[in-house]
Amino acid sequence: MTAPRDPFFPADRSIRSSSEPPEIRRLGTVDYLEAWHLQADLAAARHRGEIGDVILVLEHPSTYTAGKRTQPEDLPDNGLPVIDVDRGGRITWHGEGQLVVYPIIELADPVDVVDYVRRLEEALIQTVRRVGVPGAGRIDGRSGVWVPADPDDAGGHVSTEPGALPGTILTTGAGADAPAPEGNESAPGSAAAPEARAAGDGAGASLHRPDRKVAALGIRVTHGVTMHGLALNCSNTLEYYHHIVPCGIRDAGVTTLSEELGRDVSVEEMTEPLLGDLVDALEGRLRVADHSFGSAPDPTKGLPHRNHAHRAHH
Repeated sequence: MTAPRDPFFPADRSIRSSSEPPEIRRLGTVDYLEAWHLQADLAAARHRGEIGDVILVLEHPSTYTAGKRTQPEDLPDNGLPVIDVDRGGRITWHGEGQLVVYPIIELADPVDVVDYVRRLEEALIQTVRRVGVPGAGRIDGRSGVWVPADPDDAGGHVSTEPGALPGTILTTGAGADAPAPEGNESAPGSAAAPEARAAGDGAGASLHRPDRKVAALGIRVTHGVTMHGLALNCSNTLEYYHHIVPCGIRDAGVTTLSEELGRDVSVEEMTEPLLGDLVDALEGRLRVADHSFGSAPDPTKGLPHRNHAHRAHH
């Protein structure tokens, strides 16, 4: 039974049932289904008390995965296969250059899933801020870690042109001459920038970056043991997000640390900082704080569950 708690509170105790440190397994690049089966085996063994807590660190080859709330209109338009999975949320993409972490841990009683998710988010926020994205935080009503929209002095419209990432906003006229954010002369942050500019409705069209997700979360808790976890966009391509509605959200974008910082940010660079913050958050040494900078509707609220988990489809 989940204990009721406020959405944010100073969690100063470990959320894990075990006092032994978790085992860290660095797996490299692993096929999604292979990693999923490994998670299931480890979670079952953890529930039986045969092993301690384990944290898997890996990358996946290019893969679309659909959570239980995914809707038909979210699915890719490029014909690539989608794997239906038993986590919450909607559709997302995994690929090389994205740091994926799957904690297989037994939560302490009383099991508090909200607390667990907030700790994952807190670890990600601190890691992303430390590497050089100080505005990273939460959007109430949406999971994951977000970078705030650029200041919009001229207004804009959400682009539906081919090649534009979900949420890309084009501004025209006077707004086209607005300076890029300080320190980002070329205003990186959308892989679709050249295409979006080309799709503008007049000379001088420029790109305005909306709120954009830099890290995604999706979890499952069974018998108090967690599966799935988090994915931090480091240096991965954004191309595959063009063909889906990521996490069911149409009015926001997707970004990477490399895009935000204007340099290559590798999975290797981010692994140890994220693991350190994650363990500190799980143990209560890194306390959850309210880093919300906005609010938005939950795109999964009121949607039916899909009933065909555990199978891949095209």
